[in-house]
Amino acid sequence: MDGHPKKIENYDGMRRCFDKMCELHGGKITRHEAEFEPGKKTYFIYYPAEGEGPKPTVLVIPGMDMIKEDGLNPWNNVFHARGMNVCVMDGPGQGESNMNQVWVDQENYARAASRVIDFLCGRDEVDSSKIGLFGMSMGSRWGVEIGARDDRVSAVVGQMANVGPSDIIFNQAQPNFRRVYMYMSNIQDSEAFDDFVEVRDSIWPGIVKKLRANYLLVAGDMDELCAPEDIEVFMDTLTCPKEFWLYEGVFHPMGEVAADMYPAIADWMLETLNNGLPAGHDKRVIVEDAF
Repeated sequence: MDGHPKKIENYDGMRRCFDKMCELHGGKITRHEAEFEPGKKTYFIYYPAEGEGPKPTVLVIPGMDMIKEDGLNPWNNVFHARGMNVCVMDGPGQGESNMNQVWVDQENYARAASRVIDFLCGRDEVDSSKIGLFGMSMGSRWGVEIGARDDRVSAVVGQMANVGPSDIIFNQAQPNFRRVYMYMSNIQDSEAFDDFVEVRDSIWPGIVKKLRANYLLVAGDMDELCAPEDIEVFMDTLTCPKEFWLYEGVFHPMGEVAADMYPAIADWMLETLNNGLPAGHDKRVIVEDAF
């Protein structure tokens, strides 16, 4: 419930613990905010890589029921370990934005992310020609929206796919997904939310076709929120250089293959930011016996 004392207490406790972790880590992780429309801000944390000179940079897009503090473990960050700067944001409806009653709508997540990219491009240690997005779960959709809107993005990775029709996640899956997104969008009426989702799905193919950045999607063939046949439709709609890794026997969270998958994603991100993919690239791989 918005403004509930227990929610505020729990959030403040999380923030206190995370800030202490940042202090113990030497103060290299910093908090920032940016206004993306009058009175509405996005909030993000930034962790620059070691060394001199401009470097590739990854903006991490959490899932819908995640917060930015989930996405940055400085002791085990696959992007930072490969010499990339790392930034993680709370977009509209998430975390600190949620606490400040900044709700998600059909297109404001991408506008908020562009303000974060403005911040990154203004830093000496960021190579503004090598900015990548890594979106998890619902972040795999927001990542496409951001890349389609902002041509400063060179590479987009989606993992834990959420790129198909919304009917599965909001009407067939466990009800908490629908409840959470209604809260994030500040829609209390169920019929109004159905209308919101209908518009959301109707504009999606047009957004997908606009993406020009190099793209990778990583998913499981038993994903309960995004079926492989829906992913194939999405991949066929993309017009950019693209890859798809489908892990056999793996569900949406993909925890079974995390130890190998995340380093492979980071390797792809670094290689692609540095060298790109050829025009017309379309590679689709089935990862068998993944665990």
